[in-house]
Amino acid sequence: MSAEPRVPDARAAGRQALLDRLRRQAPAADEPIARREDPSRAPLTPGQEVLWLLEQSMPGLTVYNVPRALRLRGPLDEAALRRALDGLVARHEALRTVFRLEGPAPEQRVLPARPVPFARHGLGALDA
Repeated sequence: MSAEPRVPDARAAGRQALLDRLRRQAPAADEPIARREDPSRAPLTPGQEVLWLLEQSMPGLTVYNVPRALRLRGPLDEAALRRALDGLVARHEALRTVFRLEGPAPEQRVLPARPVPFARHGLGALDA
């Protein structure tokens, strides 16, 4: 019985070549990303500029909003829900970012974290 000749795995060789190339081109890991002078302000990205211009030409346009609803079953731990929402907003600047036009071009501003407004509405009196 003769052994079949082994054919090198072209995908593995291609992956290794790509990894080698990326390692040669990658910046040194010790090069830090420079901080902005004012971390609460930044220019808009091109995608943000498009959305800002759309809002200026058609105020209140909601085509980019993706609503979601969740059904919670069982007793609600309101304090835990409030803490979770406040923690989420505190961690993610995008949830606290507004766009302002103060000067020649709009810019994004990151607002300080604060408690999320929370309203509770009883629906027990409504028909099923």
